[in-house]
Amino acid sequence: LSITNLLPGGSTAMGEWWQVFVDGVTQGHALSIAAGKTYGLPVWVYMQGERDNPDSAMSGGVWKAHMSAMHDAVASLYASVTGRDYTPWLGIYQTYGYTRRERPHATIDQIEVAEEMNSAFHLTALYHLDIASDGHLTALGSYWAGEYMAKKTRQLLSGYRPQWMRIGGATITGRIVRYRPREIPVAPLRLRIDEHLRETTDYGFLVRDDAGTCTISDIAIGSRGDEVVITLESEPAGDVILRYGLDYLPAGQIDYHDSAGGNLVDSDPETFFYDNAEYPLYNVCPHFQINVIPV
Repeated sequence: LSITNLLPGGSTAMGEWWQVFVDGVTQGHALSIAAGKTYGLPVWVYMQGERDNPDSAMSGGVWKAHMSAMHDAVASLYASVTGRDYTPWLGIYQTYGYTRRERPHATIDQIEVAEEMNSAFHLTALYHLDIASDGHLTALGSYWAGEYMAKKTRQLLSGYRPQWMRIGGATITGRIVRYRPREIPVAPLRLRIDEHLRETTDYGFLVRDDAGTCTISDIAIGSRGDEVVITLESEPAGDVILRYGLDYLPAGQIDYHDSAGGNLVDSDPETFFYDNAEYPLYNVCPHFQINVIPV
């Protein structure tokens, strides 16, 4: 299923999805008015992208443009139904399937939407969640994703922009690459391996120069807890790129059409319970690729 099937006027095997969304807003508003209440749509959540990741037709920011058009359509729908000039916030995840490639179009565009759009926020990446062999989230995985949605929505309804580990910048001096996120919800950063964040080659990081992939000799969290320090075996040549969560499958995790992940998280202690077991809600680092600046 592509994002083009879900846009206004698009169609799926089950009919026009957009019309289902329109009906939900329209009927929700009517039921609220009938009950003497005020209808609101503070946030809507979007989770799709697997089939669009390898599609060359979605390259060059095409997927992001489609997502922006859909967000605008939601805002117009809400205004036309309620008469209120308000743009509902968009909560958007990052697609897990088809990520182990040069540029997974939906996955990269999803985090760019969250970073660039004033009324959007990142929910979570999925590489640490419970995933079935067909690439879909299990019952636990779906509940877990729902807990992230609830957590971010609570922040929004409390008057705060939802927090995530926002993509920052990277520098290089000699053999040392330093990556510092723009925002860390709960410091310090951690390179964590547990039963959910499975061990990943180089914790999910890859450094590339003009000659190809650079050999990493060490990765650690800086002394202040706000940066990742990557030591290369030798000085890179030419332009340097830092990638995370795009090249290595976590050990033992489901590999759904070339999936990838990593081990960088914050120190958020929040948890939830499912079937009498406790699970973490730390903020995992999104999949990303950025240029490294020499200093």
